[in-house]
Amino acid sequence: PEIPEGPSETTVISKNTTIDGNIRSFADMKIDGSIKGNVETTKNIVINGKVVGDLACDNISMKSSAIQGNIRLKGQAVMANDSMLIGDLSSQVAHLNGKIKGNINASGKLMLDKDSVIIGDIKAGSVAISDGAVINGYITTTYLSKDESANIFPENIALGE
Repeated sequence: PEIPEGPSETTVISKNTTIDGNIRSFADMKIDGSIKGNVETTKNIVINGKVVGDLACDNISMKSSAIQGNIRLKGQAVMANDSMLIGDLSSQVAHLNGKIKGNINASGKLMLDKDSVIIGDIKAGSVAISDGAVINGYITTTYLSKDESANIFPENIALGE
């Protein structure tokens, strides 16, 4: 017989804790302190602290946080207006209201709220931009395939035929 799983576990890095080194986990993480190193988990991260290093996880929630490094997600990123990322973000879905200096790659929907400041290029399935968001970079939506876009425009516009 299989052993039933217990309650979900959470790794907590508390507010007055600083870690110098990489962290790997199979648990949810809550980072309120500071980490100098890469952070990797198969689950979710809630961050209210600081990380200098790359993050990889399922979903991330950023409030009052500062990150210098790249974030790679399987799922979604949610970023509050008091958070900052210096580095690239790649995810399926992203709902952003903070400051990012780096490129964003969202395979699905990207939502930029009014306090967003993005300095970098954006590639997303679709983009929703609220009034007040600041973007300095190129935006490419990848919703249409090359074949579909070829059907929208003719090769030439014919006159008088």
